[in-house]
Amino acid sequence: MLGTIGLVMTAVSLVCHVLLAINGDGSWGDVAIDAPGLATFGIGRVSALPDVGLRAAFRGLPSSFAGGPRCLGAHPRRTAPRR
Repeated sequence: MLGTIGLVMTAVSLVCHVLLAINGDGSWGDVAIDAPGLATFGIGRVSALPDVGLRAAFRGLPSSFAGGPRCLGAHPRRTAPRR
């Protein structure tokens, strides 16, 4: 609920700043600050679920990138520790 309210308020702020900048009463800097804020809204929710987010991000990559032995720091030919 609060996320939806924040999204709507950020969108309204962006529209108002664009209108003010077009009329010459506002700064395009305000628009430049609002736009990335609206574009990246909700990214924190994805990063709060690292297991789900990372699995989705690495899906389709070769195993050497997505959790293969080299990713974990192990040597590719030597997976068991030396004694």
